[in-house]
Amino acid sequence: MPALSILLSIIAGIVVAAYCPISVWIWVAMLILIAVAAIFYQPLIVLALFAYGGMAYNIHTAGGVPHLQRIDATLKIGERRYDYGSYATYTATVVGYNGRECNAKITLYADSLAFVEQGDEVRADIVIKPLDESRLYNRLLAKQGFVGKASLYRGNMEYIRPATLRRLHTVVVERMERLLGQSDAAKVALNITLGAKVAPDRNLSNAYSYSGLSHLLAVSGLHAALVLMLIVLLLRPLVLLWRGNVILRCAAVVLVWLYVALCGYPTSAIRAAIMLTLLEMSYVLGREYASENSLCFAALMMLCVEPTMLFEPSFMLSFAAVAGIVFVGADLCRGLSVRNGFLRWILHSVAISTVCIAATLPIVVSCFGTISILSILLTPVVLIFVQLNLVYTLIMVVMPNVVAQTFVAPTLWCNECANRIIEWSVSLGVGYSQMSFSGAGVALYYAILIGATIFYWGFAKTQSLKIENYD
Repeated sequence: MPALSILLSIIAGIVVAAYCPISVWIWVAMLILIAVAAIFYQPLIVLALFAYGGMAYNIHTAGGVPHLQRIDATLKIGERRYDYGSYATYTATVVGYNGRECNAKITLYADSLAFVEQGDEVRADIVIKPLDESRLYNRLLAKQGFVGKASLYRGNMEYIRPATLRRLHTVVVERMERLLGQSDAAKVALNITLGAKVAPDRNLSNAYSYSGLSHLLAVSGLHAALVLMLIVLLLRPLVLLWRGNVILRCAAVVLVWLYVALCGYPTSAIRAAIMLTLLEMSYVLGREYASENSLCFAALMMLCVEPTMLFEPSFMLSFAAVAGIVFVGADLCRGLSVRNGFLRWILHSVAISTVCIAATLPIVVSCFGTISILSILLTPVVLIFVQLNLVYTLIMVVMPNVVAQTFVAPTLWCNECANRIIEWSVSLGVGYSQMSFSGAGVALYYAILIGATIFYWGFAKTQSLKIENYD
């Protein structure tokens, strides 16, 4: 797969740049020299891509600020990570301090009275504390270009320039909060459907974590795929028009990206939207769809825009899980074909859950310290309520308040049922445990997993050739 070769070359450059401090000008010189040489000897293109990855990473992580000193900083507010009620965490960029220009990323703890939104530009008197790199999560933040953390409250800030345009995501979430209220079921509904990142009760959050289903509290490829299925189902009459199939597929792509915008462009949803766009375009152009190339192309596009994304847990989890499904899960599901539709759905859900757990195990353990096999059994049950919740909430989003009110009760009921099932399963005290992985352990695990996958693919290909020769 040429797309895989390109992707691996860029990833190698990003990783080397992250762990080996080399000047950006050295990377630029390497890129120019190798690119010129590649004109005469094409295999050098791989090295040119490697140099591009290192250069792009250095450009995106350039910047520094003094630690443990009070500075007069100008901050550009970025994405909200999570809302805990009394405060919320944001990514923010220090664009200047004490009269100097800068471009350094920090984690910002903003008091609820600060009233900041993504896109705001504020001036604040802050102290930036360094990250505690004894934790893997903080080390990954450092690799993403984060230099520390700071607190923001109403008394130490003033607005310079509020966001010029309120984001669609913020407007929709605020409307849904007014409709659904502030219960835990409402917060879970907003997290599952719109990626609101509103923290429910701590005990409930822990229950989702211990059950291995915390990924349901964030918008993922599962949600985007369900939305695409609903869109295609509702717009099916368009095929009766002239070039109706083209109109249907193009409309589906536009609406899927609109849903991603509603959710605030989370990493996993962007990856899914890119892959689904390629899928729909393959129908329009009459080309064969290669899920492996689509996955590589999605990662390539995202890393070219933001190379530091490689070190985001959400990026790693999303692509590791989908790679497992693409390379192993799809074939496994084909081998579990049964006549009964409901039983087939249960078997496929369990198989996909098992593959995803296996593919993401080291990442989950390294970042969160907990592993759960409960999700294998719980996923088929909880997915029923997730799908119903998604349908009801999307109806509420597009309908006026008078109509949307009628769907409030069933939406909350679905999420309450899912919450109770998860809390009950965790109360049994089995199926989850705390673990740890060293760097060498992660490398060994994935080496074994990749080797087993290559062996399986080779064995399957040999068997298919034998059948063809027999015929």
